Amino acid sequence: MRAGRIVRGFAALALLPGLLLLPRAGAAQMMQGDRDEFLPRCGIRYPGGYERNTARVVVGLVEGMSLPDRGPVRFALRGEEETYIVLASPAWYWRDQGIPVRDGDEVRVSGSATIGRDGELYLLAREIRPGSGAW
Repeated sequence: MRAGRIVRGFAALALLPGLLLLPRAGAAQMMQGDRDEFLPRCGIRYPGGYERNTARVVVGLVEGMSLPDRGPVRFALRGEEETYIVLASPAWYWRDQGIPVRDGDEVRVSGSATIGRDGELYLLAREIRPGSGAW
């Protein structure tokens, strides 16, 4: 993949030259029959749990990348002040597109912050960019 690509979570499902987009809530809901689900353990509504009023940008290192058979891609994002669990697009999309985010990568994630019922701090990703321009 070329340097400067952007991964957008909860955006329209498309791959454009130089720009990588992942499902936005509306597109993801259509793919799942117009229904959100509440993720086990954390209780966060996915994919429609994004709240603009809690949006922030966090730069950090990716740890514990998980591409489950069902549900969103998850990874810990260890920032300077906090560690977030990032929830991104469905894992099947990452696999199909060969998205290059791996453990140890520095990334900049724009997303909606929330606390799960498990007490963990989550970031529902809207956009993921390479922190160092590596991909």
